Amino acid sequence: MKKYLFPIILSAVVIARCDYVDVPRQAGGGGPIPTSDTIRKILLEDFTGHLCTNCPDAALLLDSIQQAFPHQVIGVAVHIGFFANTCPGSPNCPTGVPAGAFAEDFRSPEENSYDQVFDAISWPLPMRMVNHTGFPLNIPTPKSSWASLVGTILPQPMTAYLKINPSYNASTRQLNLGVNGLMMVDTTGTYALTIYLLEDSLTGWQTDDNLANGLDSEYVFNHVLRACINTPGSILGSTVVTGTIAAGTPFTYTLPAPYYVSTAFNDDHLRIVAYLYKTDDYGVLQAAEAELQ
Repeated sequence: MKKYLFPIILSAVVIARCDYVDVPRQAGGGGPIPTSDTIRKILLEDFTGHLCTNCPDAALLLDSIQQAFPHQVIGVAVHIGFFANTCPGSPNCPTGVPAGAFAEDFRSPEENSYDQVFDAISWPLPMRMVNHTGFPLNIPTPKSSWASLVGTILPQPMTAYLKINPSYNASTRQLNLGVNGLMMVDTTGTYALTIYLLEDSLTGWQTDDNLANGLDSEYVFNHVLRACINTPGSILGSTVVTGTIAAGTPFTYTLPAPYYVSTAFNDDHLRIVAYLYKTDDYGVLQAAEAELQ
């Protein structure tokens, strides 16, 4: 039965895609629309772990959704909780695996911050947040609702614009970064910007209930959250605009000091993701991504 699930969900996503408007117009205030990057992009955080047997199915679903909405769905894989523990030492470690299996630690320093804000460590995996929709009562979003929620959000008018401008020196591993933004609706409140470093193409062990022995020794992990660049250890980010805000109000953010990329990360496989959210309900207005180099 499971093999028929993804085509059905993907078909539903594609149907929702038919209502998408390529260059959405903002609502309220009449502010200017930037001439580039003028499509709505959403943040999809996938909470996962290498000891979670049904998390590979969730990763496949994320891939399907991204293929249905190219360049509009930005995935972040958050390895969290006891399913992300390393082996040996975890009661969830499979028996009979060779020494060194499940020794990779894909958790980030922001794990505790996710738990403090969203109580995320207590969630059964896999779970996901789509633009932090429904906070606090309807977070997280169960897998059965991911595709439909994405299809509902993407046709909505843009409310903010974001563009990441990185400058990276590979020899010193020094990253300088700025973000340009524009509020596209009249609004009030406080808005913050969170900037992540993600790594793709990591290989390691993963439990997988789709396999006969339940184990994959060469599983490829993508979208792995490595660090928050602008507020290390916290997902709260930096305030960029506050008060009564008119549509067309621009804002900029610049890292106050260079960020040094860990030598433990492969800088050829690193991406930067930024998202703008409202601090009273954590709702994401817009997300953006850029290659490190």
